[in-house]
Amino acid sequence: MSSFVPRTLLATTATAALGLVGFSGCADNHSTLFVVGVLARSDDCSGYIFDPGQPRLGSGLMDKLMVDGYSAGLLLGNQLVAQGNNDQVRTETSRIALQGAEVRLTQAETGAQLAHYTTTISGTVDPSPSTNPGYFGAVVMMIPAGLDLDPGEYLSSVRVFGETLGGQDVESGEFVFPIVVCDGCSVVVGGEVTASGDCLPPQGATLDVCAAGLDGPTDCSVCQAMVPPSDRDRCLPQ
Repeated sequence: MSSFVPRTLLATTATAALGLVGFSGCADNHSTLFVVGVLARSDDCSGYIFDPGQPRLGSGLMDKLMVDGYSAGLLLGNQLVAQGNNDQVRTETSRIALQGAEVRLTQAETGAQLAHYTTTISGTVDPSPSTNPGYFGAVVMMIPAGLDLDPGEYLSSVRVFGETLGGQDVESGEFVFPIVVCDGCSVVVGGEVTASGDCLPPQGATLDVCAAGLDGPTDCSVCQAMVPPSDRDRCLPQ
C-alpha cells in the first residue's frame, strides 16, 4: 500500500496514516492554482501530455477484478502573471512548485468518508504567458490501494497545493471527480475463446496493458494475464 505525507508534516516525515489529515487552508483565494480536469489515458503507454488541448474525462472507471487503485493525471492551471524580466535582471517569482495533494474519498450515495490522506507530488507550473493560464499537471492517487471497495460510485475530492518561487503558499479549490468501481464490468472479448477457456487477442491488435481495468474496455486476454489463475474464468463472458 502507498505511503502518504500529511501536509502539516511535509518538512519532517515521509509517511502518514489514512484518515488523519484534514483539508487545511492557505492564504489564497483558490483561483491562482486550479485543477482544470482529469486527462484521458494514452493508448500507447506513453503517459500523460499535460496540455489543455488533450482529451479529458468527466468520470473514471476502476475494475477491481484487475486493479486495486485509481490514479489520475490532473491538468493544473496557474493564473499568476509572469514577473521575470531579463532586461531588468528580475527573476521569475510566479512559477509554482507543486508540493502535494490532499484527497478525500467518499461514497457517492451515502456521503460516507472512506479515506482522507495527503500524497506528495512534484513539478512546476509556469505562470501565465498572456491572458491564458500557464499549464502543467501531476499524477495523483484518487483511490488508494487496499480499500477493497464494493461496486458502486465514489467521489474523489482533491486539493493541490504548492509554493511560488516568491515564497507564497497557494492551494487550489476542491475538485470533485466521480469514479465508478465495478468487478469485471470492463472485460470484452475481442478475439476468440478456446475450448479450454483461454482468451486469444484479436489478430494484429496491440493491446494496452498499461490502462487495463481503468476508464474503458479491457480485452479478456489481458484480463487473464493479470489475474490469479483461480480467477481466469471470471475474465470470460458470463
